[in-house]
Amino acid sequence: MYKNTKDTKDHGGEKVTIYTISPLGMSVLKIEARLHETGLRNRTTYATKSVPYAIFTPKRKRKKRGLTVEERSPYLLIIKGWGGPEPAGMWGEGTTDPDTGVTTSRGLYAGFDPRWSSDFNEIIDPAIESGSVTVVLDARDESSFGTPVEVNAPKLGSVYALTSFATGGPSIASGNTWEESRVG
Repeated sequence: MYKNTKDTKDHGGEKVTIYTISPLGMSVLKIEARLHETGLRNRTTYATKSVPYAIFTPKRKRKKRGLTVEERSPYLLIIKGWGGPEPAGMWGEGTTDPDTGVTTSRGLYAGFDPRWSSDFNEIIDPAIESGSVTVVLDARDESSFGTPVEVNAPKLGSVYALTSFATGGPSIASGNTWEESRVG
């Protein structure tokens, strides 16, 4: 599904539970799904490293979805089967206003606080060590990143591509010229 991938593995739709940081960094999300593919891919055309990804279909859905680990907040854990451990809730204890009866709650931590993942690691690590869950993919830190995927020079709508762009080469503002290489 993704371009420029390597080390891909086909999982044939096996039942898995996926844990990742929510889009706003406010807790660990649990997604029960059927896993189709995992591997490494470049996050951008000029990537310095490749990052883990997963292609899956969430439980009770029909369309495939993709999930790529973000370099700034890596966290992706996939275990076999549905019904894995539940992550902690995102809200603290609420306070009720005696006049209106309205209850308000605050988030346990701020967005992208590392305690979201460390709290869940305290729940899941003993289960992994005891063997009660089987890990399919563990990308909870940058040690899961790989070297960039080799790709062909990008086509930019003409027969030339800028090759020094990725290395921070000469810039137009400094009066230097771009190195050009012929693209088929």
